[in-house]
Amino acid sequence: MARKLLIGGLASAVLLVGTLVGVSFGGGGGITQPEEIVLTHSNCGKDARCQYFKLDKYGQSGGFGQLIQAWVPLHDVDGNVVGALHGHVVTVQGTGSTATVIQTLKDGPHTSRGSITLTGFVPSGGCYFGDKVCTFAVTGGTGAYDNVRGHATVERVGKKIRTTLSLIP
Repeated sequence: MARKLLIGGLASAVLLVGTLVGVSFGGGGGITQPEEIVLTHSNCGKDARCQYFKLDKYGQSGGFGQLIQAWVPLHDVDGNVVGALHGHVVTVQGTGSTATVIQTLKDGPHTSRGSITLTGFVPSGGCYFGDKVCTFAVTGGTGAYDNVRGHATVERVGKKIRTTLSLIP
């Protein structure tokens, strides 16, 4: 009986190790050379889900600032939906906003499956509604963009917001 338990335990351990090794090497591995990706999206509207929360200086409801949470479809240069933008923007009245954006992408003609994380500062009147160009740091990614870095420029072009990702491995 003890021998059967020992053999069963060893077999389970081998299967578990094999599964973990398969998972750890099964990722996208990241990009191997510099890459530029151009994406567009709309502001909050009919195809986007956005929530706005007013904040006072203690983080409660009021008029001191604002928290915006957004989910917006992303399009490539050909107009194909290639993923979604998930963003959190915190605005303090009169100072601008800090933003953290995760762009989750799927395989497409100009994109691969994975996510890219951006962090940056949006000046008052910024790149979403005004005529300024904002620069965000690319702080990492997953899947095909594992451990990516670089920067992104964000600007308003007509009724759309264009993000140009300049990625380096």
